[in-house]
Amino acid sequence: MRFAGRTIIVTGAAGGLGSAMAAGFAREGGTVAVVDLPGSPGAEVAARIGGGASEGCAFFVPWDLAGPDGTAARWRPTAGAVGAAGVPRLTSRIPSRAAAA
Repeated sequence: MRFAGRTIIVTGAAGGLGSAMAAGFAREGGTVAVVDLPGSPGAEVAARIGGGASEGCAFFVPWDLAGPDGTAARWRPTAGAVGAAGVPRLTSRIPSRAAAA
């Protein structure tokens, strides 16, 4: 349990890479803040992660990081923060090796 007793903030955690990372931190005993836009499936993701973790837990924080209160300083202290928000949009613009060949 590498993250037992620690809080991890994962932005963009309602789906894809962020969801997978949040689940991994919870499996390792961390308390995970599943942060994503209000109206996103973040609450369902947090419930699924928290229900399956043996030691850790997860909770949803509906938060628009681009809004006026968009700062990780909202939580102190934290063991780390993972910024997965917008990753699918960014990676979709990277050409694949197959396309480059």
